[in-house]
Amino acid sequence: MRHASHCFAMNAGGAGAASRDAGHLRRPILIAAVSLLLSILFIPSPRAAETPPREVRVMAYNVHNYFIEGEARGPGVTAKSLTSKNSLVAVVVKADPDILVLEEMGGAFAFADFRRTLAAAGVDLTHWEIMTGVDPNRHLAMLLRFKPTKVEKRDDMSFGIRPSDKTLPLEYIPVQRGFLHVVVSINTYELHIVAAHLKSKMPHPRFNQADLRRYEARELRRVASGILAENPSANLVVLGDLNDDYNAEPLRVLRGFEQPSVEKLYDLRLADDKGQVWTHWWASGDIYGRIDYTLCSKGLLPEVVFAKSTVLRTQPEWTDASDHCPLLLTIRARDAAPLDEKTLTAGFPEGVRRDE
Repeated sequence: MRHASHCFAMNAGGAGAASRDAGHLRRPILIAAVSLLLSILFIPSPRAAETPPREVRVMAYNVHNYFIEGEARGPGVTAKSLTSKNSLVAVVVKADPDILVLEEMGGAFAFADFRRTLAAAGVDLTHWEIMTGVDPNRHLAMLLRFKPTKVEKRDDMSFGIRPSDKTLPLEYIPVQRGFLHVVVSINTYELHIVAAHLKSKMPHPRFNQADLRRYEARELRRVASGILAENPSANLVVLGDLNDDYNAEPLRVLRGFEQPSVEKLYDLRLADDKGQVWTHWWASGDIYGRIDYTLCSKGLLPEVVFAKSTVLRTQPEWTDASDHCPLLLTIRARDAAPLDEKTLTAGFPEGVRRDE
């Protein structure tokens, strides 16, 4: 018995030692498992950190007198035909923008009609703004998928100009259609959109039409300069129907050709899939020209996805929809490092994107 007891004691002691050894082995494994679990729960994985930023599609479109019966006023101002309206909506549906900037939109009733038609076609742009200037018929408007964080309707801008009859005194007149400045935030990315529609080349009864457009461009440049003065790295796009050639004075004023790069606006010179850049067809003169623009700040340039930015020639609808082709700008909504001066100078001589 004594021997058996001794053997039992020996076995029990060995088992205890083995148990203690196993315990010592399990503790590091348990600690490692808990650490791994905590890392999964509280530390972002590399895959999550590498999630690509959202691409935002901004479309600018002169919708060519979107008027409805009973609202438009003035000689030669008629309601847009049903065929033209349907074609216009088809162009927008195919483009599927996140932000839609409109020029030559009619009044409140016409804009409501357009929104209803878009919604019926499945376009989900639930936030909207319309700009009312002194032009009683043609307005700037915007529809957005994102709720704006700021809306600024610049209907307070005017300039001094002498009539064509130079014997008459200087007069102060307002910018015809004002400027619409909207800010949106996509996650932590902030985008400034300034919509504009400058004076056309149609003659004015009292003033030189080129002077009117040049002075309106100066006021638009003030809006852009104010945004960049507040934040030189702002992601800013100025876009719309500017009604002039890229090398004309209004566009040179807007680009800020003689300004430091941080204050300039860069003409993206978007092209269609054949490399053509024209945006407007003047039917009576059979003239094609580029009068619609996307001008971007230095801060926004590195986020522009040029491969997905274009002049849209939506077939077969575009000729019925408008005398303009829309511009589509795609932006990668995450701040990137700014382009260096050498790249800017080579890629944007005189502030205009060169052909690739």
